[in-house]
Amino acid sequence: MSDIIDTRTLAEELDELMGLDDDDMNEDDHKRLEALNDLADEIGSEFYHGETMIPESSFEQYAQQLAEDIGAISSDVQWPLTCIDWEWAASELQHDYSSVDWEDETYYVRTS
Repeated sequence: MSDIIDTRTLAEELDELMGLDDDDMNEDDHKRLEALNDLADEIGSEFYHGETMIPESSFEQYAQQLAEDIGAISSDVQWPLTCIDWEWAASELQHDYSSVDWEDETYYVRTS
């Protein structure tokens, strides 16, 4: 799932923009700086330590991968585990996440 974002990447970009002189920034840089600052404020201090932002469109797939990663199911799963309602499982998992909007897409970020 390559569309997942690690906020540390965005934090590095924010730091770079904040390190520029105002004269060195164009209008796009200013807009990006403002957007990154808003996102950092919305996520909180964990933005700088690395939160995972999962796109809403990939959350069901993320839930299945997480279940495999933590050993809840095997990666070579067979019946009856192939009958898991992943949409429902993802919906239940979302209770531990909050949503943020970034670049015209909704992402889920684990709540602390």
